[in-house]
Amino acid sequence: MTSTLVSGTDLRTVLRNVPTPVAFIATHTEVPRGMVVGTFVSISLDPPLVGVFLQKSSSSWPEIERALVTGQELGISLLGAQHAEHVPKLAGPAEQRFENLEWSGTSGGAIHLHGADATLTTRLNDLQDIGDHYFAVLEVAHAATNADNSSALVFHRSQVSHL
Repeated sequence: MTSTLVSGTDLRTVLRNVPTPVAFIATHTEVPRGMVVGTFVSISLDPPLVGVFLQKSSSSWPEIERALVTGQELGISLLGAQHAEHVPKLAGPAEQRFENLEWSGTSGGAIHLHGADATLTTRLNDLQDIGDHYFAVLEVAHAATNADNSSALVFHRSQVSHL
């Protein structure tokens, strides 16, 4: 039996029609480090686990990974409409991502953006090498929501919009 796999371009064309949440992951060592991810996923309620997929070609991930493997916490901010204008900056040059944005940090290093629809403080549980990505499985130590103002940002059809 022969199986034919689709090309990455074909798969991207199909999957661009599936909305994905827009999240910002960040930690703090000597300086704040963070990046936008469109691959946040809930994994388990017991134990509380979430995950993110990270492109191997990411220039931001190695610094964040170094912090996590030494025990630093990772903050996840699920972005809403109020952050839509900030997404290009958050996805832009690393040294400019935190300029003129309000954020807070935990004593363990997690960074959360003010006004996010939801925030999670996590620790690295497992890191898997899958295709052209790494999959970070994260243990959730704390979670909070701003449900009154929720209007989740999603990446859909190559654009950021809100629900």
